[in-house]
Amino acid sequence: MVLQVKRNENAPPRTFHPHNSIKSIGSRLRSSFHDHKRTHRARTAARGSAHASKQGKHKRTKTSHSATLDFEVATMPQTSMDVEMVDAEPQPRTTKTYRLPKDLLRPVLPEVSIRALVDVDPELTEDLPIEYIRDYMEELGPGLLRAAVTVVANPPKDALPKEIAITVNDHSDYPPPTHMLAIHGRTTPDAPGTARRQVTLVPLHSVVLSLYCARLPKLTPSPSPPTYLSDDRTQLVVPRAKVLPSFATHLAETYTAQALLRHINSVHGLWQNACVLGVLIDELWDMIDLAWEVLLTAMAISQGKAHLMLIRPSSTPPSDAASSSATPEPTSTASTPAP
Repeated sequence: MVLQVKRNENAPPRTFHPHNSIKSIGSRLRSSFHDHKRTHRARTAARGSAHASKQGKHKRTKTSHSATLDFEVATMPQTSMDVEMVDAEPQPRTTKTYRLPKDLLRPVLPEVSIRALVDVDPELTEDLPIEYIRDYMEELGPGLLRAAVTVVANPPKDALPKEIAITVNDHSDYPPPTHMLAIHGRTTPDAPGTARRQVTLVPLHSVVLSLYCARLPKLTPSPSPPTYLSDDRTQLVVPRAKVLPSFATHLAETYTAQALLRHINSVHGLWQNACVLGVLIDELWDMIDLAWEVLLTAMAISQGKAHLMLIRPSSTPPSDAASSSATPEPTSTASTPAP
């Protein structure tokens, strides 16, 4: 949905000129590109080669097969809520077999086109290289994130509109978000027609989403010019490869198999979303790989099968079972969906 932005009325007084004080993302990119066109030309070419190399790695990964691992997880019996049945015998636990891929394969993704970016932000021009835009977004990103997380929305309770008014509590020189994602689960066939679904609203800048998602559905363009009524960087520290076994051991000793399986399902859901959207961020795929490896190693350690993850076999025969796409379920396999 498209956003209509207004300032926080309780904020301190400030001179505010809607179309002059805050430059749009497209305007910033055009100005920066023309000012630094020569100096960035070599770096853009180098980044493009690096990106092509990474995409080649993804293609090789996609065409390979992933071995599968089987884990036995006991189901937790449901506790009766009837206080008069205190003498009833407890329900026995059952064990289910979960077959999981050893690796989550990466899909081969096309590069986004500058035309798609111009469609969501008409102030961009088609002479802007995609890699230059990504370089610039790394500098602009923290400010855009601050503008997005301060958004306050009051949507109607009965339905989702195509447009929604929001209040932005950030008064920096960064443009406010242009769209709001309404994220909800699928409707189940057995759910009543009047059942309410939990919807999570996530504000975002359409250019950022379109820049990094190769399979994103077409977004409704934001108003042009935008209807404004109103460089710190966080470093993520991850464990080194040498300490991953000890970290997985800590998880295995701390959490039950049921808890580990819930986290495995969460990582698998993130991987599925990244596949569907076609996310072009190698760091995200690397983190998914890392989390998946750690959790599967922890599960293997907890079940006395540490050798399945800590010592890789010299040769693994291809498994046709890894080609199906599904959420981890008993006796099912999860892998990369076809692009």
